[in-house]
Amino acid sequence: MSFIKMFKKFLFIIIFIASLSPWRAVHAQLLAKDSLLYTSAVKNLVATYHKNIGDQTGKYNGSQNTGYTVSFYEGHPYFFLQELSKGSITYDNVVFDNVELLYDEVKDWVILQDSTHRIQLVSQRLQGFTVFNQSFVRLEKDAVTPIVSTGFYQVLYDGEIKLYKKEVKKITEKFTNTPELKVLFDKIHYYYIKKGNRYYSIEKKKDFFNILNDKGKDLNDFISNERLNFRKDKDNTLIKIIAYYDQITSDRN
Repeated sequence: MSFIKMFKKFLFIIIFIASLSPWRAVHAQLLAKDSLLYTSAVKNLVATYHKNIGDQTGKYNGSQNTGYTVSFYEGHPYFFLQELSKGSITYDNVVFDNVELLYDEVKDWVILQDSTHRIQLVSQRLQGFTVFNQSFVRLEKDAVTPIVSTGFYQVLYDGEIKLYKKEVKKITEKFTNTPELKVLFDKIHYYYIKKGNRYYSIEKKKDFFNILNDKGKDLNDFISNERLNFRKDKDNTLIKIIAYYDQITSDRN
Protein backbone atom coordinates (compact mmCIF):
# COMPACT_ATOMS: atom_id res chain seq x y z
CA MET A 1 0.00 0.00 0.00
CA SER A 2 1.40 3.42 -0.92
CA PHE A 3 2.25 6.01 1.74
CA ILE A 4 -0.51 8.40 0.58
CA LYS A 5 -3.21 5.68 0.53
CA MET A 6 -2.15 4.44 3.94
CA PHE A 7 -2.27 7.97 5.36
CA LYS A 8 -5.77 8.56 3.92
CA LYS A 9 -6.98 5.28 5.36
CA PHE A 10 -5.55 6.21 8.74
CA LEU A 11 -7.32 9.58 8.72
CA PHE A 12 -10.63 7.96 7.68
CA ILE A 13 -10.52 5.55 10.63
CA ILE A 14 -9.73 8.36 13.08
CA ILE A 15 -12.64 10.46 11.76
CA PHE A 16 -14.96 7.46 11.93
CA ILE A 17 -14.10 6.85 15.57
CA ALA A 18 -14.55 10.55 16.38
CA SER A 19 -18.03 10.44 14.80
CA LEU A 20 -19.13 8.02 17.51
CA SER A 21 -18.91 10.80 20.12
CA PRO A 22 -22.62 11.87 19.93
CA TRP A 23 -23.69 8.26 20.50
CA ARG A 24 -21.53 8.09 23.61
CA ALA A 25 -23.06 11.29 24.97
CA VAL A 26 -26.50 9.62 24.96
CA HIS A 27 -25.18 6.84 27.15
CA ALA A 28 -23.86 8.87 30.06
CA GLN A 29 -23.36 5.87 32.30
CA LEU A 30 -20.83 4.45 29.83
CA LEU A 31 -19.06 7.73 29.12
CA ALA A 32 -15.96 7.11 31.22
CA LYS A 33 -15.52 3.57 29.89
CA ASP A 34 -16.11 4.67 26.29
CA SER A 35 -13.63 7.49 26.70
CA LEU A 36 -10.93 5.03 27.72
CA LEU A 37 -11.82 2.73 24.82
CA TYR A 38 -11.75 5.66 22.41
CA THR A 39 -8.36 6.86 23.65
CA SER A 40 -6.96 3.33 23.51
CA ALA A 41 -8.28 2.80 19.97
CA VAL A 42 -6.74 6.04 18.72
CA LYS A 43 -3.38 5.23 20.32
CA ASN A 44 -3.41 1.75 18.77
CA LEU A 45 -4.22 3.19 15.35
CA VAL A 46 -1.45 5.78 15.60
CA ALA A 47 1.04 3.11 16.68
CA THR A 48 -0.03 0.83 13.83
CA TYR A 49 0.21 3.70 11.35
CA HIS A 50 3.73 4.59 12.44
CA LYS A 51 4.81 0.95 12.35
CA ASN A 52 3.46 0.42 8.86
CA ILE A 53 4.98 3.52 7.26
CA GLY A 54 8.38 2.77 8.80
CA ASP A 55 11.24 4.54 7.03
CA GLN A 56 8.97 6.03 4.37
CA THR A 57 8.78 9.28 6.36
CA GLY A 58 12.37 10.22 5.52
CA LYS A 59 12.13 9.13 1.90
CA TYR A 60 8.98 11.14 1.24
CA ASN A 61 9.76 14.21 3.29
CA GLY A 62 13.47 14.97 3.13
CA SER A 63 16.79 14.53 1.39
CA GLN A 64 19.86 12.54 2.33
CA ASN A 65 22.28 14.34 4.65
CA THR A 66 25.95 13.64 3.96
CA GLY A 67 27.33 15.51 6.94
CA TYR A 68 30.52 17.60 6.92
CA THR A 69 33.60 17.01 4.81
CA VAL A 70 35.97 18.60 7.33
CA SER A 71 37.07 17.33 10.73
CA PHE A 72 36.40 19.41 13.82
CA TYR A 73 39.28 20.63 15.93
CA GLU A 74 37.23 22.05 18.76
CA GLY A 75 33.48 21.65 19.29
CA HIS A 76 30.90 20.40 16.82
CA PRO A 77 27.91 21.81 14.90
CA TYR A 78 25.18 19.91 16.77
CA PHE A 79 23.00 20.60 19.78
CA PHE A 80 24.46 19.22 23.02
CA LEU A 81 26.30 16.20 21.60
CA GLN A 82 27.30 15.09 18.12
CA GLU A 83 25.63 11.74 18.78
CA LEU A 84 22.15 10.64 17.77
CA SER A 85 19.49 10.94 20.44
CA LYS A 86 16.07 9.34 20.75
CA GLY A 87 13.42 12.00 20.38
CA SER A 88 10.24 12.93 18.58
CA ILE A 89 9.17 15.15 15.71
CA THR A 90 5.91 16.83 14.76
CA TYR A 91 5.98 16.63 10.98
CA ASP A 92 3.05 17.81 8.88
CA ASN A 93 1.17 17.93 12.21
CA VAL A 94 1.73 14.20 12.83
CA VAL A 95 3.79 13.19 15.87
CA PHE A 96 6.47 10.53 15.41
CA ASP A 97 8.01 9.19 18.63
CA ASN A 98 11.19 7.21 19.24
CA VAL A 99 13.11 8.53 16.25
CA GLU A 100 16.86 9.11 16.22
CA LEU A 101 17.77 12.74 15.67
CA LEU A 102 20.54 15.28 15.36
CA TYR A 103 19.99 19.04 15.41
CA ASP A 104 22.58 20.98 13.37
CA GLU A 105 22.85 24.45 14.94
CA VAL A 106 25.09 25.81 12.19
CA LYS A 107 22.61 25.16 9.39
CA ASP A 108 19.45 24.98 11.55
CA TRP A 109 18.65 21.53 10.19
CA VAL A 110 16.97 18.58 11.89
CA ILE A 111 18.45 15.27 10.76
CA LEU A 112 16.67 11.95 11.18
CA GLN A 113 18.37 8.56 11.06
CA ASP A 114 16.37 5.84 9.32
CA SER A 115 17.58 2.26 8.92
CA THR A 116 20.16 3.13 6.27
CA HIS A 117 20.49 6.91 5.84
CA ARG A 118 20.50 10.23 7.60
CA ILE A 119 17.62 12.33 6.32
CA GLN A 120 17.58 16.12 6.40
CA LEU A 121 13.94 16.98 7.13
CA VAL A 122 12.16 19.82 5.35
CA SER A 123 12.17 22.59 7.95
CA GLN A 124 8.98 24.23 6.70
CA ARG A 125 7.04 21.02 7.37
CA LEU A 126 8.49 20.47 10.83
CA GLN A 127 6.47 22.16 13.59
CA GLY A 128 8.69 21.01 16.44
CA PHE A 129 10.86 18.26 17.88
CA THR A 130 12.48 16.97 21.04
CA VAL A 131 16.10 15.91 21.33
CA PHE A 132 18.12 15.14 24.48
CA ASN A 133 14.86 15.72 26.42
CA GLN A 134 14.69 19.33 25.24
CA SER A 135 11.76 20.75 23.26
CA PHE A 136 12.08 22.94 20.19
CA VAL A 137 9.46 24.74 18.11
CA ARG A 138 9.66 26.48 14.76
CA LEU A 139 9.00 30.23 14.91
CA GLU A 140 8.43 32.44 11.88
CA LYS A 141 10.00 35.89 11.82
CA ASP A 142 7.53 38.62 10.82
CA ALA A 143 6.29 42.05 11.89
CA VAL A 144 4.73 40.73 15.12
CA THR A 145 7.52 38.22 15.82
CA PRO A 146 10.78 40.25 15.68
CA ILE A 147 13.12 37.34 16.35
CA VAL A 148 16.61 37.03 14.91
CA SER A 149 15.51 34.63 12.15
CA THR A 150 12.91 32.07 11.18
CA GLY A 151 13.94 28.72 12.57
CA PHE A 152 13.95 26.40 15.56
CA TYR A 153 13.94 27.73 19.11
CA GLN A 154 14.44 25.85 22.34
CA VAL A 155 11.46 26.12 24.70
CA LEU A 156 12.96 26.91 28.10
CA TYR A 157 9.65 27.72 29.77
CA ASP A 158 6.11 27.14 28.54
CA GLY A 159 3.54 28.80 30.80
CA GLU A 160 1.48 31.96 30.57
CA ILE A 161 4.79 33.61 29.79
CA LYS A 162 6.96 31.70 27.33
CA LEU A 163 10.75 31.73 27.17
CA TYR A 164 12.64 30.78 24.02
CA LYS A 165 16.33 30.40 23.36
CA LYS A 166 18.14 30.36 20.04
CA GLU A 167 21.66 28.95 20.02
CA VAL A 168 23.49 29.64 16.78
CA LYS A 169 26.85 28.08 16.03
CA LYS A 170 29.23 29.65 13.55
CA ILE A 171 32.22 27.94 12.00
CA THR A 172 35.60 29.59 12.56
CA GLU A 173 38.56 28.47 10.49
CA LYS A 174 41.98 28.81 12.03
CA PHE A 175 45.33 28.29 10.32
CA THR A 176 48.32 27.19 12.37
CA ASN A 177 52.04 26.83 11.68
CA THR A 178 51.23 23.51 10.06
CA PRO A 179 49.28 23.11 6.80
CA GLU A 180 46.35 21.82 8.85
CA LEU A 181 43.16 23.88 8.88
CA LYS A 182 41.50 23.86 12.29
CA VAL A 183 37.72 24.16 12.43
CA LEU A 184 36.21 25.63 15.59
CA PHE A 185 32.71 26.74 16.56
CA ASP A 186 31.56 29.97 18.15
CA LYS A 187 28.22 30.10 19.97
CA ILE A 188 25.76 33.00 19.93
CA HIS A 189 22.71 32.96 22.18
CA TYR A 190 19.44 34.83 21.73
CA TYR A 191 16.64 34.89 24.30
CA TYR A 192 13.01 35.90 23.79
CA ILE A 193 10.02 36.23 26.05
CA LYS A 194 6.52 35.92 24.68
CA LYS A 195 4.04 37.83 26.82
CA GLY A 196 0.52 37.93 25.43
CA ASN A 197 0.93 38.10 21.67
CA ARG A 198 4.21 40.02 21.70
CA TYR A 199 7.81 38.83 21.59
CA TYR A 200 10.56 40.66 23.48
CA SER A 201 14.29 40.27 23.11
CA ILE A 202 16.30 39.71 26.29
CA GLU A 203 19.89 40.87 26.01
CA LYS A 204 20.54 42.10 29.52
CA LYS A 205 18.95 42.09 32.97
CA LYS A 206 17.38 45.51 32.40
CA ASP A 207 15.38 44.22 29.41
CA PHE A 208 13.88 41.52 31.56
CA PHE A 209 12.62 43.93 34.21
CA ASN A 210 11.25 46.34 31.60
CA ILE A 211 8.97 43.57 30.36
CA LEU A 212 7.85 42.32 33.78
CA ASN A 213 7.89 45.75 35.44
CA ASP A 214 4.55 45.25 37.21
CA LYS A 215 6.28 42.88 39.64
CA GLY A 216 9.73 44.45 39.72
CA LYS A 217 10.15 44.56 43.51
CA ASP A 218 8.86 41.00 43.99
CA LEU A 219 11.25 39.72 41.33
CA ASN A 220 14.23 41.58 42.78
CA ASP A 221 13.51 40.11 46.20
CA PHE A 222 13.17 36.64 44.68
CA ILE A 223 16.49 36.95 42.84
CA SER A 224 18.21 38.09 46.02
CA ASN A 225 16.70 35.37 48.20
CA GLU A 226 17.47 32.62 45.66
CA ARG A 227 20.93 34.06 44.93
CA LEU A 228 20.34 33.90 41.20
CA ASN A 229 23.01 35.12 38.80
CA PHE A 230 22.32 36.18 35.20
CA ARG A 231 25.92 35.96 34.05
CA LYS A 232 26.83 32.59 35.56
CA ASP A 233 23.61 30.69 34.81
CA LYS A 234 21.39 32.69 32.49
CA ASP A 235 19.12 29.81 31.40
CA ASN A 236 18.11 28.63 34.86
CA THR A 237 17.93 32.18 36.22
CA LEU A 238 15.45 33.23 33.53
CA ILE A 239 13.42 30.03 33.93
CA LYS A 240 13.12 30.43 37.70
CA ILE A 241 12.20 34.11 37.53
CA ILE A 242 9.53 33.60 34.87
CA ALA A 243 8.08 30.63 36.74
CA TYR A 244 7.91 32.78 39.87
CA TYR A 245 6.30 35.63 37.93
CA ASP A 246 3.70 33.22 36.55
CA GLN A 247 3.01 31.97 40.06
CA ILE A 248 2.47 35.35 41.72
CA THR A 249 0.40 36.75 38.86
CA SER A 250 -1.82 33.65 38.71
CA ASP A 251 -2.29 33.81 42.50
CA ARG A 252 -3.47 37.38 42.09
CA ASN A 253 -6.01 36.35 39.47
